[in-house]
Amino acid sequence: MAKYHLSDAANQGRYGDNVLVHMNQDEVKSLANMAGMDDLPRNPSTGLPEAWIFAAASLGLSLYQGAKATSMGRDSAKTQLKLIQSQKNNLKEQKESLGQNVGAQKQAATAQFEQGLEGLSAKTGMEKEDIMEGYDKAMQQSGLVSSGAQEGRKKMWDRVGQAFGRGKEGLYSELSMKMGEAEGFLESETARIDADEKRLNAEQALQRQQSQSRFLGMF
Repeated sequence: MAKYHLSDAANQGRYGDNVLVHMNQDEVKSLANMAGMDDLPRNPSTGLPEAWIFAAASLGLSLYQGAKATSMGRDSAKTQLKLIQSQKNNLKEQKESLGQNVGAQKQAATAQFEQGLEGLSAKTGMEKEDIMEGYDKAMQQSGLVSSGAQEGRKKMWDRVGQAFGRGKEGLYSELSMKMGEAEGFLESETARIDADEKRLNAEQALQRQQSQSRFLGMF
């Protein structure tokens, strides 16, 4: 009868409690103090002290830690988003200055070519238009005049440059070489910036998702 009574009382425990324990009052008091309480709660059916409060405290701590970690992750993601945006702005400025830089290189090369052309015209007595005739023909054959595509323009300039040798052709070769260098620089730097932008966009999407995360969908 006693065994059945104790088993029945144990089964009346709440929130998963199903074991009866022999303890003295000091031990019960110590357990209550560990839970930050003056006394353990009492089972409404049996009137006995119950310790489910420890499981609840453990769950509450886990929830708090999870929510805290999620909150810290959101804050970190927001900081990263600001940094990524700053890097993207910097890439935009680089791309804008890149065009200006390459344009300045081309202008300098063209000015030097014009100066050399005038000098050659003065030495030979030939008109500049006559000197330019061969160059214009090479430009037409290369496709640079009709092509608006950026990709491959360096190869076209290189091909024009290789078609000339010395004298007036030397001027053409030098101009083509400098134009090709400018186009090559533009192509490589544009590819680098595009790759960096792609990487930053992927990081931005990841951090944006992290910045909106919620622990258990609530916290």
